[in-house]
Amino acid sequence: MEITFQQSFIDTYKSIINYGPKKIKVDKNFIYIIDKDYKTKLEFIKDIKFGDYRLPNNLAGRDIESHAMFRVDDFDDFIVVRKFINGKFVFDRIDYLNIEFRLNKNSD
Repeated sequence: MEITFQQSFIDTYKSIINYGPKKIKVDKNFIYIIDKDYKTKLEFIKDIKFGDYRLPNNLAGRDIESHAMFRVDDFDDFIVVRKFINGKFVFDRIDYLNIEFRLNKNSD
């Protein structure tokens, strides 16, 4: 099963997410990606955690995140970002080709 993600931009003045035209499809288990009808395998590289979820968030001075890094076509990074919210890591976005992709609940 594939999930569609859409290019996204954060409006920092209004704290809202705007969406752009680019879309990608990703296997729900992060095995492959489909970009412009081209299917490519994702190769897991490593998982990196930023911040310490055992400390109060205000002491960390930043968002506490987990970045699962994958490689696409031997040279592009594909990063799944999860934020630590309410005691657990939850999906936030995908960083790929210097573009942020999110689920767009208003999209088809």
